Amino acid sequence: MKCRLEDEAYCDKNFQIEFDTVKQIEELRDSLAHMIKYVKICQSDGDEIPPLIYRITEVETIKTK
Repeated sequence: MKCRLEDEAYCDKNFQIEFDTVKQIEELRDSLAHMIKYVKICQSDGDEIPPLIYRITEVETIKTK
């Protein structure tokens, strides 16, 4: 999966996410659904709503021979 800004390196305009597989789309959907459920729990409990930021990070893997 690749996330990038299509035209400008430091602007939110024309942001896109490129998926390699349907599984990646499903994982994003599930992750966002969990985020929504968490926010709704906070709302129903009267807790402060956390910042609604979704970060995608890449974990480097160590290759062994």
